[in-house]
Amino acid sequence: MVKPLKQKVFNFLFTYTIKLLHKNNILGVFCGKIIQFLTKNKFKIVRRDYLNTIPSRVTLKGEEESYVIEPSEINKPASKINKTLTSLGYNIVRNAIVDGHSPFIMINNTLYKQKYYTGHSEKEVSYKTKLVLQTTSNYAFINCQKPIKIIEKGIFLGGSWPYNWYHWVINILSKIELLNYLPKKYHNYPILVPQIIRSLQNHQSLLKKVFKNNTIIYLDENNWHKINEVIWLDSPAINIPQFKDLPTGIKLMDINIHWDIMKAYQDRLVSLIKIKQSKYKRIFLARKQEKRTYNQDEVFEMLKKYNFTAIYLEDLTISEQQNIINGANFITGPTGAAWTNLIFCKENTKALIWMPEVVRNESDFANLAYLSNSTLTHYYFPCKAKSWTEFMHQEWRTTIDVKELEEILIKMLAKKDIN
Repeated sequence: MVKPLKQKVFNFLFTYTIKLLHKNNILGVFCGKIIQFLTKNKFKIVRRDYLNTIPSRVTLKGEEESYVIEPSEINKPASKINKTLTSLGYNIVRNAIVDGHSPFIMINNTLYKQKYYTGHSEKEVSYKTKLVLQTTSNYAFINCQKPIKIIEKGIFLGGSWPYNWYHWVINILSKIELLNYLPKKYHNYPILVPQIIRSLQNHQSLLKKVFKNNTIIYLDENNWHKINEVIWLDSPAINIPQFKDLPTGIKLMDINIHWDIMKAYQDRLVSLIKIKQSKYKRIFLARKQEKRTYNQDEVFEMLKKYNFTAIYLEDLTISEQQNIINGANFITGPTGAAWTNLIFCKENTKALIWMPEVVRNESDFANLAYLSNSTLTHYYFPCKAKSWTEFMHQEWRTTIDVKELEEILIKMLAKKDIN
């Protein structure tokens, strides 16, 4: 009877630690400390802080006034919205612990992350992984059940949702531009990436194109890894976070982008493309309709009248994707990670994306288009989903107003700079 009772007590405390920390309540920390004691540190409460508070921090760019792009619509041009960016830099840390799917690095039982300004409070943001179970603005509840794996040294390229093409290309791999500022002895350190990257062909391919001379070490998502000497590089681009509850609305201020660093990164990626003449000038980013289904066939029938070709990017190699995107004059399609490839497009490309109304102000792709000196027009459609996450996992079918979409397309095609 003792073990079942202990299990019930544990389950009760565990559940309430998660719930109370969700509300950023000190009682959650208290419950978590009891679990920490009962499990002999297999579950722990640790503090949270920011990397710019560490004395050894190297700051490359100080806090600065910048801007983000407000998405354009057919009768509303894109505009710049002023925002402040925090400093950008790097840390060289000894005896640090990392989780490949998390934006944190743990030093002496404190989880540190890059600081940046958003339109939402930190307590609204979810950083949950298999190891980081819950966070507040000042604390985190973590899973330490498995033994820590030890690695001698490396450059950490982990972060939230690395399996997603956008997060991988824009938020994580872009950190390479900061490596230029480090002493050369660090440039050939092993690259530490999440294990899942090994199974994703295009993620892996781009990684090896960018880091041609580095050994790759893969981090198991079920284990913390202790790095005897780790290089932490800030990300020059951070997008809208995932929320614990339904957000009060996506805010333009959630986006952070250092334009000069990201422009250098884009130039690096484009220079890797072995340009081949592409026959596809107007492309439609089609999907296999495994999720977020909509009346794609009806939309494509309309697009074919204007000489658009359906392209399934997921069936192509990274080199093929780069060439097709770079060779296109007009790109259209539904919102999704495929639009990350705008970073490969040439100047003056025109694009039309349709998004659910619930994600209005989501400007990740608008910023990428601006980075390429291209124009991305947004069409928003009504949707039952109350959040981006709900839309991403919806089981119902969306119907796009094809007539309305065609009217927008005709106006865009009427402009003389479209070939």
